Amino acid sequence: MEETPGWTRPSAADATGSSAPAPPGWSVPNAYPGPPRPTRPKPGIIALRPLGVGEILDGGFATVRRHPRVVLGVSFVLGALVGLAQMGLAWWLSDVGSVLTSSAPRSSAGGETLAVTAGGVTAALISYVVSSIFAALLAGFVTVVVGKAILGRIPDGRESLRETAKRWWPLLWVSITAGGLPFAPFAAMLVIGPLGIIPALAIGVYLWGKLALTVPAFMLERRGVGASVARSWRLTQGAFWRTWGLRALTYMVARIGALVVAAPFAIPTYNALANDQSPSTTAVVMAAIGSSIAWMLTEPFVAAALTLIYVDRRMRAEALDLQLAHAAGTASTASTLP
Repeated sequence: MEETPGWTRPSAADATGSSAPAPPGWSVPNAYPGPPRPTRPKPGIIALRPLGVGEILDGGFATVRRHPRVVLGVSFVLGALVGLAQMGLAWWLSDVGSVLTSSAPRSSAGGETLAVTAGGVTAALISYVVSSIFAALLAGFVTVVVGKAILGRIPDGRESLRETAKRWWPLLWVSITAGGLPFAPFAAMLVIGPLGIIPALAIGVYLWGKLALTVPAFMLERRGVGASVARSWRLTQGAFWRTWGLRALTYMVARIGALVVAAPFAIPTYNALANDQSPSTTAVVMAAIGSSIAWMLTEPFVAAALTLIYVDRRMRAEALDLQLAHAAGTASTASTLP
């Protein structure tokens, strides 16, 4: 076939930039590459394809960074309520501890220590329950926000709050179920004795991974409590350790961040306790403020990252990325994931 004038077939010299022949075993690069490969769209906070570890963590931060008024606004209100509750709890237990200490028998060895320890354990348990209740509400809200942000929508705070409030009581129950079941074996351990430590730890670790996706499934798929638990169980099938590891990494990053933020506020309290003194009112207030700020900044990240772990798992197991690309391109008003 006669070649078109002015067009010459590229030679090895043209491709390599020298007159030497191409090395044996090497092919001459195509001087006229084909069309570029299509890339997955990124309408929102993540690209619509299976995610890497860094992308999941970055997506958690991006949720807060791109929508600070919506996310941090609600988080600030709930964090302030957590701080007030913990402050009131600290003062109440301080009074109760003083009564218990003064009434402890002086003749019994360790009476005061036992009273103080009991007060500390009670404070920790009540504080955990209070924090968990508010964290459940925030997790549901942030999950809704992430579901919209993935599709490229600008989340509306009031709309997202209404969606969360409609399912508040079931959300609380599903959060208690998913958060409490991994620790249930340790209650049985108290009956069995020390021999039950290893089985309880193994069962708790297993449940913590299998139930990791319960809340996102509940909020984004509109399922019931039992169905959400079963859904998380199925989604983690074949990807248990990846899910467990991602969840653990998320919590580790959040806890380190919370410690860095809250530690300076707690210095007066630490100094008082180190000198066997009761913390002053100012110290209690400062510690509560630091705890609230840390909670406000880290809990939205945890909820967002956990939602992205759920989305990544569905992309890998159910090709959710293709459904999301279609929803983002043809249904910009969609408010939930397919």
